[in-house]
Amino acid sequence: MNKIRKKLITGIALVEVMVATSVLGVGILGLSKIQMMALKSLQTNSHQAQAVELASSIISQMRSNRMIAIAGHYDKKLNNKNDFTACHNPKKSNEEICQLARSKTPFELMKFDLNEWKSDIDYFLTTGEKSALGSISTKATPNERRTIFDPVNNQKITPQTLVEVVIQWQDLSEEEEKNRTQTFTLRAKL
Repeated sequence: MNKIRKKLITGIALVEVMVATSVLGVGILGLSKIQMMALKSLQTNSHQAQAVELASSIISQMRSNRMIAIAGHYDKKLNNKNDFTACHNPKKSNEEICQLARSKTPFELMKFDLNEWKSDIDYFLTTGEKSALGSISTKATPNERRTIFDPVNNQKITPQTLVEVVIQWQDLSEEEEKNRTQTFTLRAKL
């Protein structure tokens, strides 16, 4: 009688261990899914923060080159990597790059700013084969009556003091690992 009882207890213990292992396995799978979602969310938040910084940066650069910006020369739609060539040179220090920027005319500085901005968008927001896109558009405030002289086109124009910066990039979505387009828009006054 003791032998049968001992085998029965041993069998029950084995079943308990198998059930506990199964429950633990399901729990670990759940935790790994939560971890994957957290990592994707972290990447999305990182891209959003980077887009905010990039949009703020180009608006700041436009404000420092205000005459060219309010003349509408910063208006660009950057559709692919070939729109501008990058100015980043890893062998040059930040001081050398700043010196290059200071030695330019306002119009050349605008081109320099746009090159740097596009290069930064590509570096920080491009994932895989999908490149990030950016656009800048300016327009006059409603009921603007004053005019300014555009030194590039040698004509009087209405100042374009409202600016809208739009940045788009591809993010991986949680379902089926498909790319989805994220868009950040920043509107400001120059």
